[in-house]
Amino acid sequence: MFTMFSDCADVEEDRGLVDDQWFDAIILHALEDETAARRCKEILQEHINVPNLKIGFPDDIILPGTHTLDGLASLISNCRLVIIYHSRYMSMDGLMLFGKQANIIQSLEDPQKRDRIIPFIVDGEEISVDMCTIQSVNYTNDIRSANFPSFQNKMKRLFLMWREKIA
Repeated sequence: MFTMFSDCADVEEDRGLVDDQWFDAIILHALEDETAARRCKEILQEHINVPNLKIGFPDDIILPGTHTLDGLASLISNCRLVIIYHSRYMSMDGLMLFGKQANIIQSLEDPQKRDRIIPFIVDGEEISVDMCTIQSVNYTNDIRSANFPSFQNKMKRLFLMWREKIA
């Protein structure tokens, strides 16, 4: 995990992306949702039918030692979509809440980055006020669900659209 503060001057030169990787999406989630978020990643990669779909987590991109603000704000610059796994735990996880806010602010400041934050509504959780103007997606975590084909098609369109916009 990246650190909140660092006294080492050497860390400054280590900031950035691991191997300058591009991801189709990054999933921001609360610590309590780690297992569920990993399952979400599997569902997206295995059932959305987008070739070479690359989905990660902040730790897959941000180098250890990166300052929190720099690291979380850079996510939206280095991936096509930021998925916010919006469960009841998100509002209790200060680091991810901070990451959500940093990405929302950055997307509002840069018109080219609008609509790149996708809140996944988990278990009918109410959307937070800070994301009320952002189009959310009802996350379906069961491929046998009657709702899954709709979720699958919506996500496929989003991934392909953002691949085209951000080559």
